[in-house]
Amino acid sequence: MTYDNFDLFEAYTNQTLSDKERQELENRLHSDVRLQSDFREYQQFRHSIEAVKLKEQLERIHKRLEKRGEIDTTDRPPQPLKSAFGRRQTIVLTVIVVLLLVGGLYRFSRPSRAEQTYVAYYQPEPVSRGAATCSPSLMPGIQAYRSGQYKQALQEFSQLPAQQLCVSYYVGLTQLALNQEKEAITSLKAASADTLNEPALVRQKAEWYLALAYLKAGQITEAKQQLTIVVQQPDQPFRQVATKALATLEDD
Repeated sequence: MTYDNFDLFEAYTNQTLSDKERQELENRLHSDVRLQSDFREYQQFRHSIEAVKLKEQLERIHKRLEKRGEIDTTDRPPQPLKSAFGRRQTIVLTVIVVLLLVGGLYRFSRPSRAEQTYVAYYQPEPVSRGAATCSPSLMPGIQAYRSGQYKQALQEFSQLPAQQLCVSYYVGLTQLALNQEKEAITSLKAASADTLNEPALVRQKAEWYLALAYLKAGQITEAKQQLTIVVQQPDQPFRQVATKALATLEDD
């Protein structure tokens, strides 16, 4: 992992990138295997640091409680002097305990399989297939979305009737890009549930992005169910990539 990538990943995680920079990075993460590997290394490093910080914070809390007298240390029986071997043994055991603690905290706090799968497969809608079949009134919002101006896009879409399939889809798509995964689930559910009306392609895209929204929200059971729906449709344009994503989750 290069220093340039480290700074880029740090800005991405802290949400300090512009919408355009964020979209460019997510597009690269979708197609660049080496960059995906670098990002996983960064996530592991960051979570390891967070685990160490948590341990230090717990130690500071313990010291404050002991200083305030809320932890009684006066009634401990006197300890016999230890030999040099005993001291070395104690140090070794202490180091082992600390390593196990940090390792356990890392395993507890490391990115989940759902999060890793989301990062590997999510990218903003790459092309406007299906957009031509939607109302022309959506075009200002779609253009804003394509240029990475997600807040402006959401504002444009919010002015349109929410019950329309295309509106629900693009609202959900934009909410997902803005890390509003819970709201995106609601919108994309509405779009993917409309099986009677055209355009079918928009509904199929909504099904795929609904699975990604579930992954983003950490709802792995719902994500698997939704990916299965995508995989079971022979004419689903996302069938192949959904099959790979589902296989990744099944390995968990």
